[in-house]
Amino acid sequence: LYRRSLRIQPNNAAALVEYGTLVLNHGSKVDHAERMFRRSLAADPTYAPAFFNIAMLDHAHYNRPDEAEKSYQSVLDLDPTHIGAMTRYASLLYDSHGEPDRAEDMFQTALETDFWSVEALSSYA
Repeated sequence: LYRRSLRIQPNNAAALVEYGTLVLNHGSKVDHAERMFRRSLAADPTYAPAFFNIAMLDHAHYNRPDEAEKSYQSVLDLDPTHIGAMTRYASLLYDSHGEPDRAEDMFQTALETDFWSVEALSSYA
């Protein structure tokens, strides 16, 4: 379905991200997923979900904390209320950069944004 959609609209940023997520989650094709996320950014440099997915790949799959930090920051520049970016960025700050104070500030911001966020609550705990 996504391939057909992308044949019709090859620069559809949302479809590129969704397709990349699909191949990542169901085929573990990390390199292919990254290409889709980067194509999404090329199509729309303001599409926060593409930055978010690139950040997660850099953080969790490639162990590139500096690149992940830049992408998480790009997400938050575009969408300051993105709870997923806040919580994962906070974890990155704590685990990879050894910055517990900045991490706690980020978790606090996430909880102030959405106190009932399961992701923020479980990550902060």
